[in-house]
Amino acid sequence: SVVSTQSTGLGDSLLSSPILESNERSHLVTLPAPEVWYDYHSYTKYPSGTMHIPVKLSSIPLFIKGGSIVVTKMRVRRSSQLMESDPYTIIVALDKKGEATGEAYVDDGKTFEYKNDKFSYQHLSFSDNKLSCRSGVQGAEYRSAGIERIVIL
Repeated sequence: SVVSTQSTGLGDSLLSSPILESNERSHLVTLPAPEVWYDYHSYTKYPSGTMHIPVKLSSIPLFIKGGSIVVTKMRVRRSSQLMESDPYTIIVALDKKGEATGEAYVDDGKTFEYKNDKFSYQHLSFSDNKLSCRSGVQGAEYRSAGIERIVIL
């Protein structure tokens, strides 16, 4: 069966379109113009507009807006605490001009040490086939897990 549902923006870079029917196999989703969009799970590229996408019981439709950089941890764990030392994956979702920007904030997730500048806030950009990173806050520092992979879509 085909069911139409409303999508929800998660910040500026992600769009979720929840499945609300147990027997849904094809899902009607509208991806806002003017950007291209990428499926978060398969990295399939979609144009803006309204379309039916196949869905599975095992995943919620989630899309990355072209022009965005998303920093995430990909290893599946039972809790976020167990992910603390896991490395990061940087997903670069290119826009129609082949560019993208994003931000990453990391702290220890437990204490109030961020008040003492124990955090990392980075501006990321991709253009001319080059990924760049610059500190968003002078003097702040936090050592976190490294980068495991960079995915350019």
